[in-house]
Amino acid sequence: MPPAMPSKTQPKPRRSGWTRVRVWFRRCRIAVLLFLFLLVCIGAYLNHVGLPGFIKKPLLKNLHQRGIDLQFSRLRLRWYRGIVADNVRLLGVESPVLPICTAQTADVQLDYAALLRRKVEVTGFTLRKGRLAWELAPTNEPPRTLVVSNITAALRFLPGNEWQLNQFTAEVAGARFEASGRIANGAALRDWPIFQGRTKSPPEVALARLRSLQAALGQIQLGSPLVFRASLSGDAQHPETFSGNVTCEGVSTITPWGELNNASLRAVLKAAGSDSTHSAELVLTAESATSKWGGLKDLDLRVTAARVTNSASHLDCDVKLSAAGLAASAGSVKAITLAATWRQPLTNALPENGTAKIAVEGLDSRWVRAGVAGILVDFAPSVAPPAADPALGIWNELLTHRLGLRCALTNIARSNIVVDALTFAADWSAPQLKLTGLQAGLPAGGLHADADLDVCSRRFTFDAKSDLNLHAFDHLLTEKSRARSEEHTSELQSPY
Repeated sequence: MPPAMPSKTQPKPRRSGWTRVRVWFRRCRIAVLLFLFLLVCIGAYLNHVGLPGFIKKPLLKNLHQRGIDLQFSRLRLRWYRGIVADNVRLLGVESPVLPICTAQTADVQLDYAALLRRKVEVTGFTLRKGRLAWELAPTNEPPRTLVVSNITAALRFLPGNEWQLNQFTAEVAGARFEASGRIANGAALRDWPIFQGRTKSPPEVALARLRSLQAALGQIQLGSPLVFRASLSGDAQHPETFSGNVTCEGVSTITPWGELNNASLRAVLKAAGSDSTHSAELVLTAESATSKWGGLKDLDLRVTAARVTNSASHLDCDVKLSAAGLAASAGSVKAITLAATWRQPLTNALPENGTAKIAVEGLDSRWVRAGVAGILVDFAPSVAPPAADPALGIWNELLTHRLGLRCALTNIARSNIVVDALTFAADWSAPQLKLTGLQAGLPAGGLHADADLDVCSRRFTFDAKSDLNLHAFDHLLTEKSRARSEEHTSELQSPY
């Protein structure tokens, strides 16, 4: 028998465990590289082309629910910034008095845990290189724009419809603004009249005021860049709960109204409380302040305004001013203080009532010198004013108001006349103007006088008492007048 032929198929050698590991490692590596390549392609596509519409629409809807309406040219994915909107514009009511708000980009932050549940929730956004622009030029005139530029704003949306502004910076007219804040019920801000373009004055009047503001800003010269820092908090559904402050230090500037040197500005907004109303305070201090009327040293100015209880159309205002010295072309004083209070209607430039008190020390003017001078003024509406009469002329403008003036001066000197003290009171209550208690004390005697004028009947009365020695004033007369005065005195003393 022939020998058996060997089989043509040889059994495959068995792979070792290490070989199988290397094979699976290569396969996994290729899969990972393919996956990374796919991610890179998707990221590049989302970066250059933009995110799909099924993300854009719910994102805009969620922003609208939070009180923000955005419009953008493209929404894309950036590697290090996340979701970014390009050529952003904040939408709102179209009004000539409202600015156009745009930004080069806006970073949009999402809740990625909600995104895994296929729900788009915006947790915040950051505007970059923003711009606010008011078009101020009337129709058919060259463009004229008031611009706030280089805006950066980081806004976070917290639970309960609360907004948190972590960073806000902007520049206008060479000054920089920095702000932060926290606002409850932030979506309600868009319902405020100011954001609806509703103003108490017509749009053309508001635009004229903005043009005046722009012209004034263009005339301000800054000694150094200004930085305003502000903070604000409150509930948008209850404006009276808002409080905050604005500060600016080291101000040295030249303005159309005067110059300030080493000044500090602080404005405080106080929320309404159980026993107080919404109020605001402005404090200005300066090493020196000058204007066309004169200059002040060590200026301290405080202005407060508070809403009147149960009246949204009136403010109770208060002003306090003090300075270590005042110098003007007419004279100077060593120290001056001013205190005034009044009730101001928001619908009228003239106050309803008020009082003002001025005290100066070391008065030295071209007309008179005085050691101390004090003036008290008060005014209020007339209770029953007479009817206007064309024959009264300018008095008609004062019929509806009651005015009072109290004045006291000490150590008065003019030329060779010295008065130890001078006091008087004047009151206007239509139709009568009264001068009462005019008293002057001189080394040569005293003088007391009263006067009364009825502007309707033209009746004038005057009463005066004096024990002055008139010869004490002979040195003020010429030699001829002095001789004539002596003759008259001799005639008065003669029994015949």
